[in-house]
Amino acid sequence: MSSPPDPAPTPATTPAIRRVGWRHSLRTRMAVSSTIAGVAMLLMMSLAAYLGMRDLLQRNVREEVVGMARQTSLGLHATLDSVQISGDTLAMNAAGIGRNPLELRTLLVSTVRADPDIFGAMLVIEPGRLAPDDPGFSWYVRRGVDGELHESTLPDLGIDYRIEPWYIRTVTTTTPWWSEPAASNTFGGSALTTYYRPLRTPGVDGEPGTAFGLVGLDVPIARLRAQLASLPTDRNLRLMLLSPERLYVLHPDPTIRMHVTLDHLVHAGGRA
Repeated sequence: MSSPPDPAPTPATTPAIRRVGWRHSLRTRMAVSSTIAGVAMLLMMSLAAYLGMRDLLQRNVREEVVGMARQTSLGLHATLDSVQISGDTLAMNAAGIGRNPLELRTLLVSTVRADPDIFGAMLVIEPGRLAPDDPGFSWYVRRGVDGELHESTLPDLGIDYRIEPWYIRTVTTTTPWWSEPAASNTFGGSALTTYYRPLRTPGVDGEPGTAFGLVGLDVPIARLRAQLASLPTDRNLRLMLLSPERLYVLHPDPTIRMHVTLDHLVHAGGRA
């Protein structure tokens, strides 16, 4: 007796394949990760390049400003040197001319006209110093706001030079000196600094001769400040100018400028 035939095999059931959206696919994730990494690296490189360029530019600007400050300082020094040379030349020529008033006056006028930084020139010869009958000489030539030269004697300006501290100091010393800035009525109240040089007879055996007068050359403070105006200023660079007695002639703080000395700030524990 024959057995019944085996039943046909049932085909295996294939599990359903789950489709992944392209946004969540591994390929997309790798591409996005690579892009983000590339952008991050590009940003880092750009930041490094920016910082390096900024440091280079700041260094170049700093060096340029330092160079400009050095050149301006040298220019200011040259201006003062030029005035001193003019004063020394005036003193030498005045001593050589002697008692001729016309030639002394011409010498003063020429000194002011020859140097644009000099706004006034003064020459004093005491009476009786060069000769018993010498009437003396006191003359002042100044450049007016109109550019014209104005001349007068010191008595005409109400100045008794014999009792003035600047005159006493000059004739009792052997070296020239610069005065502290001071307002001048003859210049409309503008501040001036003056280079004083004594006039002396020839010395003997190394000893200085007898003082018989002086020369004085006026330089406006505004003229010196203008030479510093070309320098850039910011919070890291502040322009300052000190007088011989360390008064702040130029300072960004108006309460300090022309009112406070460096010594005062140091003693008060402040900063310039």
